[in-house]
Amino acid sequence: MFFVYINLFQRKLKNRHMTNMLRSLNLEFERFDAIRPELNDALNISKLVPRIANYLSNETQIPRGLGVIGCYYSHLNVLKKYRNINKKYLCILEDDICIDALSIKSINKLIEKINNENLEWDIIRSLLHVTEFSNSLLEYKNTRIFKFKAPNRQSIYNIDPEAHRYAGGAHLQIINVKNIEKIIEYIESDYIYNIDSLYSTDKINIYAVKDRYFNIKHPQNLRRLTNIPKV
Repeated sequence: MFFVYINLFQRKLKNRHMTNMLRSLNLEFERFDAIRPELNDALNISKLVPRIANYLSNETQIPRGLGVIGCYYSHLNVLKKYRNINKKYLCILEDDICIDALSIKSINKLIEKINNENLEWDIIRSLLHVTEFSNSLLEYKNTRIFKFKAPNRQSIYNIDPEAHRYAGGAHLQIINVKNIEKIIEYIESDYIYNIDSLYSTDKINIYAVKDRYFNIKHPQNLRRLTNIPKV
């Protein structure tokens, strides 16, 4: 497995954190220079959902809108850059995450479990929480692993006005590289909105677990340095 973390150039503290952490785990990794669009460029994007477009017309919310768009394009361009990598799996990380040896062991065990059950999968992702969603939205494979049963409310594929709004964070995704073109095609076929909501869908095969399944932590000193402010 190859690891890639997404990091803005000016976020030096986060870059040091990720480099030190991944080196200490003896993992193969690279840094991906995160994308941060200019406002004029963002205003010319035609596929934005209304919520994101509205951010760009509100002076207070412009930074949030640019952050969401930059995050979307960063994740998409990681997939494109590593589409031909000679690895079975690609793990995409955001730069405010803490993982350890137990995390790596748990990730490998889950991949083995899903493969042994002959389940077709494109992405395995970790989530901050799932408590606000019912069994009508989530198809549980057991008490800890699940798939979404419907697309996100913002999706071009959604036909249900009561569809879920789930996001859950995009801090860790494991990509099944043999299906990476399928993932890219799906992302580009939909509207542009927050990538974690794009990954809360049944349009591709995404399995999900809570962060604690992978022993993931989010130090507050890193989370505060966000480029998607909650405004």
